[in-house]
Amino acid sequence: MEMRPEDLILNAAPTIRSRGYSYFLAGNVSYITEVEPGEWRAVVEGAEEYEISIDLDEEGFVEDYYCTCPYDELPICKHVVAVAYALEEELERRDYAVAHEVAQKTNALEPEEVQMIESWKQMPKQEQHHFLIDFARR
Repeated sequence: MEMRPEDLILNAAPTIRSRGYSYFLAGNVSYITEVEPGEWRAVVEGAEEYEISIDLDEEGFVEDYYCTCPYDELPICKHVVAVAYALEEELERRDYAVAHEVAQKTNALEPEEVQMIESWKQMPKQEQHHFLIDFARR
């Protein structure tokens, strides 16, 4: 079965998924890096420091994953889930950076336009709604 990093999250037991997400939000993923193309290594601080590896193929599918923790009741532990969340964030950041670079090279968007789009994304939906209504009335 082909899995993407988000599938590691979705395939984890609900309690493991919740604990992994809590670890991710709390900043317990203290280190994540791509050591070779598609080979990700991370450190998660829990009761101890655990090393996690997630290897992706060229299409972004998980080839293998491993955690040094002793948990062996289910195939996916909370540390792997925490790193999968961090990896998703890293991949999104990378995709955004590439898209931003392409847009700047092609002059598709000016820096001010990119900043405006980013501000819009951060704005609560209700504020977006009010802005659009005010703008339409002008």
